[in-house]
Parts: sequence; C-alpha cells; structure tokens
Amino acid sequence: MNPKDRIFKKAGSATRVARWCGVNPSQCSRWEHIPAKHQQAILDGAAADGVAIRPEDFFERVPDLESPSEQAIAAAQAQAAAS
Repeated sequence: MNPKDRIFKKAGSATRVARWCGVNPSQCSRWEHIPAKHQQAILDGAAADGVAIRPEDFFERVPDLESPSEQAIAAAQAQAAAS
C-alpha cells in the first residue's frame, strides 16, 4: 500500500484528511502523494482525533533485504564458527 492510501485508510477517509489540512476533499483525493506542507497538519489532526498516524507512515516501506536463505546461511556460518 502506498503512503497516501495508508494514511487515508488510517484516517478513515480522504474527507477527514482534507479537514485536517484545510483543503477541499476533491483536492485531497487527487493527490498522488501527501504534500510535505500538509504532513504536520495530518499528524496534528490525527493526534487530536485519536488516530494512530506516525511520521513513518508518509514513506514507502522497504522490505527486509535479507532473504530467508541468506539468514539460514548466516546462521549456519555462525554455528560452524562457534564449533
């Protein structure tokens, strides 16, 4: 899920996000991403309304770069070194 959709989902609607930002809901719905100038207003509005939106929600999430097989290899190497 992209950051804009994540924030809209946590907020419950684009209309609520628009209210926090002081913009028209149709303008808010057309955003491709959350403009930086509105991020603090969203955090403040969310806090006031008891909605769990955090600064990291504004960014793409990076998947864990280690694959399970790399983790298994590292564990095996550590076990072999300990023996």
